Amino acid sequence: RVTAPRAYAAIATACGPRLGEFNAQDVANLSWAYATAEVSDDADCLATLRRLPEAAQRELGSFTSQGLSNTVWAFATMGLRAPELMAHVAAEGERRLGEYNAQELANTVWAYAKCGAESQEPFLRAIARAALAKLGDFNPQNLSNTGWAFAKVGYYDARLFRAIAARVARDDVIGVFNPQNLSNVAWSLAKRLTEGPEVYDGDEKVAYFDCLRKICDVAAGGGPCSLDGFGPQNLASLLHALTVSGFDAPDVFARAPPRVAALLPACNAQDISNTVWSFASNDIRDARLFDAVDAFLVAEGVPETFGAQNVSNVAWSFAKVAMGSDALFGLLGDFAASIIDQFSNQNCSNTLYAFALANRRHDAFFRSMCGEIVRQEAARSPSGQDVANSARALATNGL
Repeated sequence: RVTAPRAYAAIATACGPRLGEFNAQDVANLSWAYATAEVSDDADCLATLRRLPEAAQRELGSFTSQGLSNTVWAFATMGLRAPELMAHVAAEGERRLGEYNAQELANTVWAYAKCGAESQEPFLRAIARAALAKLGDFNPQNLSNTGWAFAKVGYYDARLFRAIAARVARDDVIGVFNPQNLSNVAWSLAKRLTEGPEVYDGDEKVAYFDCLRKICDVAAGGGPCSLDGFGPQNLASLLHALTVSGFDAPDVFARAPPRVAALLPACNAQDISNTVWSFASNDIRDARLFDAVDAFLVAEGVPETFGAQNVSNVAWSFAKVAMGSDALFGLLGDFAASIIDQFSNQNCSNTLYAFALANRRHDAFFRSMCGEIVRQEAARSPSGQDVANSARALATNGL
């Protein structure tokens, strides 16, 4: 747990000329150590770490299952893409999956999801089968990461997702979950229900909804994993997951506003837009939430991380629940005009529609939006809905 950057940089410099002497365990240990210590952004460290895939491929047959798992986990954690190494590890790992334990399976599929390795579908299918067979050995973090990873790559094995949901819903399992685990599982089940193949099996859908109910009971309760312990991303992700999956969770939404208000200074653009969008989509007009977000944005300004989709979602959400001050809509209009080139046809029409629904007029924003619509129309035709929404919004405001 020592994170002295100079020491790690010096070790990396010393390792560089001698990587040819490294065996499989050396490669696995070095990559794991730099990922765990979170010092991989140093220039000397990066120079050595970028040469590790070559050393790993040379020794691949000598790796233990733990070494294979730790190495791909380390590269994914450090954000270092090594597609050739990942392909070789997939081939080696598929042949030796029987050696992998629960932690190694979870770390491996998480690493491939983080690295965008959707092309390794045969390996992912094999991991799914192996995970299903060993699911009883998975701890909360393993369950959470595995569900998240398969949902992230869009591989929705019905038997695996159903088994994960059933296991998470057990009192002895969900009782030791943390907020990140709860949020990840809810997100993965929402993805399974909305983006995966249609769920025709009634028992399968019951398993998902039973799991979501247990997650909501824990989050809305008074225990250590209640909403009071959730961070901004965990909370926004949970609310969004419940909304898109069509799961009714009044207790969670009733308890969320004070926690959201307390977390606002730490929220990013996606956290804010997902949260207000979730409340508005469920037609929950909670003044505690919307007034807190309104006051925060007006006082602090729209974060620079806001993009067109965030602006559109926030404007639509406040308009949908008939809330939002003139100052807020003026702020959103000013910011939208400043990033107008980021707006898609749909962003343009949705934001204009939101301003019209809220009966707010912002001439500078409308003029820039009209210019962007005209520019985009020459390149690609907007949908009929986009045209209708834009026309209605402009007409409503007398333009």
